[in-house]
Amino acid sequence: MKIKNEIKDFIEAKIFPIYATFDKGHDINHITAVIKRALNLYDFLNDDSIDINIVYAAAALHDIEISVKRKNHALHS
Repeated sequence: MKIKNEIKDFIEAKIFPIYATFDKGHDINHITAVIKRALNLYDFLNDDSIDINIVYAAAALHDIEISVKRKNHALHS
């Protein structure tokens, strides 16, 4: 299964630039590494009931709450 272009394009255009403003522990390198790990896990599980678009979006957005409030960002993201 392939990630929909509109989702990937949105994340890259609107979300990645936000991560560029975060600390090194939560910057674009961190996010791309998390996305890569999530997609590797998706491949490993080999389960057609899992939507790769949700996996990609969830990985890409998992720290986005830092842009609003750092405390408990992982819980709220």
